[in-house]
Amino acid sequence: MSKNAIIPLLITHCPIPYYYITHYHIYIMSERVLKLNQLIKNQLGQIIIREIELPNECLVTITRVEITPDIKVAKIFISVLPENFRGTALAILRKNNKTLYTQLKKQVKTKFTPNLQFLIDDQQAYATEIDKLLDEIS
Repeated sequence: MSKNAIIPLLITHCPIPYYYITHYHIYIMSERVLKLNQLIKNQLGQIIIREIELPNECLVTITRVEITPDIKVAKIFISVLPENFRGTALAILRKNNKTLYTQLKKQVKTKFTPNLQFLIDDQQAYATEIDKLLDEIS
């Protein structure tokens, strides 16, 4: 396991629903951070539709948002269809990071607005690869 790996755990006896392990430490995501994740995901999606010029044949979806416990950094995971536009879409979003941050800051009224880091979400490709391996075993 790499140092930057994130492993979601499901712990049923705890009222806080989400744990994750990063750098070999366990962080408990508070209800506030979970709500902020969802709020940023929704608002950022609408901002991207209104403000960012993406290629016509390209579909960008924000799959998830992970904010650090100190609310300083938000990792925005995106999926892009068709896959050959992944680099282009990621470059456009990173180029317009300042615009997205400014618009998000106007819409989300919090003490801190996290810095945005855009990343490609590879979970779907990973799940497909695991399905292939399971099919080969069966």
